[in-house]
Amino acid sequence: MAWRYDPPYDFYDPPDAASVEIYVREFLRPELAFHAVLDASGEFVGFCSFGRDGQVPGFDYDDKALDIGLGMKPALTGQGYGAAFFAEILRFAIGTFGPSHLRVTVAEFNKRAMALYRRFGFEHHSAFLDRRESIPYAVMVREADPC
Repeated sequence: MAWRYDPPYDFYDPPDAASVEIYVREFLRPELAFHAVLDASGEFVGFCSFGRDGQVPGFDYDDKALDIGLGMKPALTGQGYGAAFFAEILRFAIGTFGPSHLRVTVAEFNKRAMALYRRFGFEHHSAFLDRRESIPYAVMVREADPC
């Protein structure tokens, strides 16, 4: 859990060492459907989750879409790997869960992620403010047809 992102993406940094045990315990909860993402050589390059973990408190989610959460190894971000990384996550989600729609919730300052999601057909659906941290979020949705 030594991942550290450059600002402003440090918002996504894992917690300090004192709370890593709690953080890891969350990754191991089956109902959050976390999965490791490996590259062609088997190296861990990120993770994804499906369902409740992809939701941010403060929005009234429904069950009409599969929520996706994800994180890429900081050393790989901003280098053009995002499209291949996200395409594999979408392929896995559609093939494994068979949803009719897919949904991502993203902090609005993360223009890089929002642009990537738009490239994959996600459209702005809603916006809300996470009252815990006063962070504005966008909710983006698309049909779950193959990528």
